[in-house]
Amino acid sequence: MGLNKYRAWDKTDKVMRKVKQILNFEGDGHVIVESKDSFYGLDFGGNFDRFDLMQSTGVRDCEGDLIYAGDIVKYNVDMYKVVDENGFLLVRLDNEVIDYEDFPQSIYTRCSEKTEFQGVLNDYCVSLYELICNEQDFEGCLSCEIVGNVYDDEIKQQKIERLKHGSVWLKKETGYKFVLHENDIEATKELVDEYDYVCENPHDDDDYSYLCFSQYCRCRC
Repeated sequence: MGLNKYRAWDKTDKVMRKVKQILNFEGDGHVIVESKDSFYGLDFGGNFDRFDLMQSTGVRDCEGDLIYAGDIVKYNVDMYKVVDENGFLLVRLDNEVIDYEDFPQSIYTRCSEKTEFQGVLNDYCVSLYELICNEQDFEGCLSCEIVGNVYDDEIKQQKIERLKHGSVWLKKETGYKFVLHENDIEATKELVDEYDYVCENPHDDDDYSYLCFSQYCRCRC
């Protein structure tokens, strides 16, 4: 189910990294993350303080994406944060009291004639695995949708700081790369969530498939 998968929020570079391995050499822990520059990944040694590690729940959302601790998910119309605490929990973000009717009825009576959902642990908290057990049509994907994670604001702020003339960006929807121009910075700032930062200068990524508008560059050939 992918329960032993991890990802790591890099507090230094302000990026989310995929964890390749977590090793322990004579008490010296190593976090090895995936890297496009190395098949073996990047080894950050025993610098655990650099990362916030987040474990996979082993459960996928309605789009088939793996849900991790730290994700923000939408269940029905409400938003929940996934928390790894004595098992994985869904904690409501708006501090409103959870309504039992928002969740499927239990297929087990739990020594009671009542069939109401048993997974609400308190007014704001739901057991993720209890929810899985109660979704009678569960086929490996939970009927919720990942809409973000707890580090989205930091990621967005870092993107805004990188918006400058000549930087290269990728539009997520189309996979199209483009070079940002001075006149487009403010408009791009408003839609920055739709783009991924690629590099500081044109073709620093060794990709010449997009135009940098320089008459001296081979990308125009």
